[in-house]
Amino acid sequence: MKKRKKQKVNVRSKFKKLRKEKIKEVSKHSLNLITASLIGGVIIFNVYHFLFFSSFFQLKQIKISDNEISSEIKIKEFLKLRKNENIFLVRKERIKENLKGIPSIETVIIRRKIPDTLCLKIIERTPIAYCRINGQLKAIDREGAVFNYKNSEKKVPVILGLIQDKEEEKKKTAIKFLQLLENNGRCSIGKEIVKIGPKDFSKIVFWLRDGTKVFFGRATSPNINLKLTYLEKVLADLKSKEKKIDYVNMQYFSPDMGKVIVKLCKT
Repeated sequence: MKKRKKQKVNVRSKFKKLRKEKIKEVSKHSLNLITASLIGGVIIFNVYHFLFFSSFFQLKQIKISDNEISSEIKIKEFLKLRKNENIFLVRKERIKENLKGIPSIETVIIRRKIPDTLCLKIIERTPIAYCRINGQLKAIDREGAVFNYKNSEKKVPVILGLIQDKEEEKKKTAIKFLQLLENNGRCSIGKEIVKIGPKDFSKIVFWLRDGTKVFFGRATSPNINLKLTYLEKVLADLKSKEKKIDYVNMQYFSPDMGKVIVKLCKT
């Protein structure tokens, strides 16, 4: 009996001892965890403060490239960046939105160069034609955006008759036709067009460098590629015969009949 009681006492004593050791181990682990968390928190706070509030990462330089049309001064003005703004807090979406205020800029590629430089690669619009609006010569791109462009080396046709914004449909007709010419790699006549005048919302008239006037007809007819090929053959044939052309009328052209009216200049 005494032996059993002694065994029970020993078991209880061992259990209490193990329990104390377990509590001590848990407390030590918790203390280590709290200490590590505090140290980690301090480190994160210091890193965060260093990245976003230190003068080391304040924006000091803005490098702008590929801007041939818009001046660097104008671009920086439209960026609307605050003085000493943190480079990590500069929002790319905000910059792109602000630069929409410059019509000649299509988009921009933005790159941060740590620690204090912002690099902007400007992608500008490419003129597909010129037009005269309110007395000023402007450029138009494939999307119909109108912008200032002064480059005498860029040989693109002038769209006539776009005096006011209400001529939007005529502008779209001319642009659609010029896009078709640009996409047709086999057709070279597009490079010879100096003026283009939409007669209405669907028909096109254009002038070539040698003074030839072409009444082309519908700008988006289904047989337009065949029509362009036929026109080039007619012009090449007359040129080889040294004939000077007043105008070519293709408004009644059809794939079956190939009807083209040509008026030659009086010699």
